[in-house]
This record gives sequence, C-alpha cells and structure tokens, in this order.
Amino acid sequence: MSQNNENIMQSWLGLLVLLLSQSTLAGEIQTHTDNGGRAHFSSKQATASNVSSNDSSALKIDSRFMLGRWQSEEYSAYGTVIPAQVYVFTATTQGVEGVSQTLPVTAYSVNGKVISVEGSISQNYTVIDRNTVSYDTGVVGTKTLRRL
Repeated sequence: MSQNNENIMQSWLGLLVLLLSQSTLAGEIQTHTDNGGRAHFSSKQATASNVSSNDSSALKIDSRFMLGRWQSEEYSAYGTVIPAQVYVFTATTQGVEGVSQTLPVTAYSVNGKVISVEGSISQNYTVIDRNTVSYDTGVVGTKTLRRL
C-alpha cells in the first residue's frame, strides 16, 4: 500500500473514531411535552427539579395523587360566604379537617389529568400542577384546591 493510501486510511479511521466518541459523549436526548403542548429536548431526564411546576405531563398522576391535605379557596354560594377549608383525603375517607364527619371513598380512578374520587360524594378533580387541582362545585363554577 502506498504512503498516500495509508495516510487517507488513517484519516478516515481517525474521523470514524472521533465521530463514535462524540456520539457516545452526547448521550441520549430526552423529550417531554409541557402543558401548552410544546416539546422540550434535553440531555437530562425530566425530573421534579427540572420541570416547571405547571408541567403536569411529567407528573406522576396515580390513584394516590389526591391523598393528603388540600386547602380550598373562600367563595360565596347562595348568599353565604363559604370560608377556606382544609380537605383531607385518605385511601378510604374524605372530609373537612376539624369536622368529625368523614365520608367514605370507594375508589380513586385516573383518566389523564382527571382524578375521580368515588364514594358517597363523587367528584372529579383536574390536575393543574403537582400542588393544584380544580373542580366543578356544581353551584358556583370551578374552584381550586392547593396541596398543603
């Protein structure tokens, strides 16, 4: 093999090694879609720390999402001010904190961003972000609960 052909072969081999090392260093590109339907690309996996609080597409929405304490907002209905209250959801009950009456929950089901709490009072909650859900009161429109 001539010196010229050897140099060309070494150049191609060097280029091939360079390309392979660059693709290995680059790693895999991760994607996720935000609330507005916009795609985001990153070399890092989407996590709770690098996804905006309004990006529910990266949230883990499962039957345990509603468990815990949620603060309602104050609103008026039938000419009466309904004060802000703390609602407590457990695996088997729901109720208002500080009130002895609790209502049974038979199931939590998830359909996309909607969580249905089924029981003596069934209600659908739409997940806004990891700390906020909204629901239709049936009386005064849509209201918001915030996780405590």
